[in-house]
Amino acid sequence: MGVMDVTVCLEVSRKITQDEWEPVYEEALQLAMAFPLAERRTVAIGGHDVLCLVPVKEQKRCNHYPKPWISSGWTAHGDYTYMRTGGAFYLPRDIVGMYKERSDSGDALKGEDVLEGVIMRIHNYILWESNTAGEPYHLYLLAIACLIESRLGDKALVYGNITRTQCQKAVEAANEKLAELAGVKEEFSGQGLGQGLDRSSSLNVGQYQDQSPGKDKRLSLDGQFQPVVLPVCCNPDQLHQRIIRLPLSEEKKLELEKKLELKKIFSLGRYTQDRFGGEELADWGKQENLASLEYDIYDYSDLINYRPGDTYVPELAAAIEQTCTGLKRLLEEEEYLQMTDQSSSEKFSWILRQSCYLMLRDRDWEKIYLELESEGASWTNRKENQLKVEDTSTDGETCSGKLAWSRYYILMKVKMTSGASIDFVRAMIVNDHLYNRWFVGGEV
Repeated sequence: MGVMDVTVCLEVSRKITQDEWEPVYEEALQLAMAFPLAERRTVAIGGHDVLCLVPVKEQKRCNHYPKPWISSGWTAHGDYTYMRTGGAFYLPRDIVGMYKERSDSGDALKGEDVLEGVIMRIHNYILWESNTAGEPYHLYLLAIACLIESRLGDKALVYGNITRTQCQKAVEAANEKLAELAGVKEEFSGQGLGQGLDRSSSLNVGQYQDQSPGKDKRLSLDGQFQPVVLPVCCNPDQLHQRIIRLPLSEEKKLELEKKLELKKIFSLGRYTQDRFGGEELADWGKQENLASLEYDIYDYSDLINYRPGDTYVPELAAAIEQTCTGLKRLLEEEEYLQMTDQSSSEKFSWILRQSCYLMLRDRDWEKIYLELESEGASWTNRKENQLKVEDTSTDGETCSGKLAWSRYYILMKVKMTSGASIDFVRAMIVNDHLYNRWFVGGEV
């Protein structure tokens, strides 16, 4: 199975009540906002509608199935740090509003049933079954899914193309972040996070006193911090005992056990594996030992993390050098010269039209717009004072009036038809050190 087939699945029994779900949802929301999760959203920047990545937060949405109704919830499409995206994952606050409760539902393992002669998944809310493509937000979502199963017990079920190691790392990340939110990080450290905590585990951390905005007082219950534990799919014996008690045929029980069996494949991509550690998360061909790698930058996807002094694989450095040399020649194009005198709004609009395959954060687009605005004012003033393009102001700031415009013009001319080309453009836009290294001739 390839990196493109990586799913995180979450189901919740329809026996759950809204009162049971509400506190679990609140804790999941706090965790989602604490992680660098992002959603795609159109925002207004300089009078332009811009589709970009914004930090996850609760939003209202209109639903049309199974009936028209407005609900609240949050959606994640990727991560806000590396801007890598996959499928959409939505978690609703009003879970019972989706369908009626079913008193005959119970263990989330039951899931399917025969309705009018057709096998249907009528006993559970199917909350997540989307594809993360193995990107970094895979582990954040898995951490939240593990939290939900930990709190709801057998009324929730986590599965998918996941491994035990992924679950361990996700549980560790959830516990560290929840403890940090509750202000008990020191007390919680060193507790063997993700290493087999069971559902009876708790950690006495004293009464939670932090009243600052954004903190969730509910994270401390009577002086007890309840750690997130590994999902039942990580405990084959416990899983088997629950399955054999289900009112299913032996054939269905075997199918269910097979469906929930943890994967032994290396299902996450190298990019995610690099960021979270552990070679067992990798799936990138030769499976090189990362400890023995002698360079800092191996691939276009690494460029966004470039820091002054980092070293490149020689072949990659040569390819980047060739690309940058070609791009610099584009500043001689008639189109560039003609557009130089246009307004910052017109330039920004042109950049937006060229960037349909490029997903940036809201703050990156704001930076681009403000730089164009600032340069536009500077360029107008200098033309009025009859200064040459090459002049430099005494305060050390570039006064060409074209530095930002030239940067974004040539980068938008790259044919963004592959993941590598998109990674290249994105990195050159958001990483000033990288851009200066290759286009300005130095690092600022």
